[in-house]
Amino acid sequence: MSFRKRKPIIIVFHVDDIKVGAPALSDIEYLFKAMISYGLKAKHISDPKLFLQMNVSYNQEKGIFTLGQETYINSIVTNIRKGLSLGRDVKTPMETAFKVEQLSSERLQPENSYRKHIGELTYVVSQTRPDAACAVNMLAQASQDPRKCHRKAALRVYSYLDNTKHYRLTFGNITNKNLEAFIDVSHAPEKQHS
Repeated sequence: MSFRKRKPIIIVFHVDDIKVGAPALSDIEYLFKAMISYGLKAKHISDPKLFLQMNVSYNQEKGIFTLGQETYINSIVTNIRKGLSLGRDVKTPMETAFKVEQLSSERLQPENSYRKHIGELTYVVSQTRPDAACAVNMLAQASQDPRKCHRKAALRVYSYLDNTKHYRLTFGNITNKNLEAFIDVSHAPEKQHS
């Protein structure tokens, strides 16, 4: 089978999952038939809802594709709630005055649970939630010697994600062309010399 006269087809592989995107459904069906003719076992799911812990939706009529992680955030927050309490009205992922180098705080035992939390949070921010990336990156710096203040700050990130789990990345035909940006610049603390 030849694909020479067809429009570009995007194929995403992950372990044993293959996701295909193409300008028309007939292009995907053509590829699917070609895969089967070569002896590959495949299952055709026309509208996948979940891929790599990401909620996926596509509105073909409006030309809008969205990615979110509400399902994954629900699962990690549920596991956290079993042993720790989360804040309810958290509007930002981190307190503005938080400093990673808080060595006066008591050490965490065991450190592995903190590293697990950082791993979960890193996955979320690397996929669909860049709004919490700065906070998670700062907390990851404490992975070798985490303190109770770091766990408290990580729980705040979980709370923030729980409160904003409906946030999604949206791609496509967006009618509002205005770019909105917010910035909170905290210049490196300046030491005063006397």
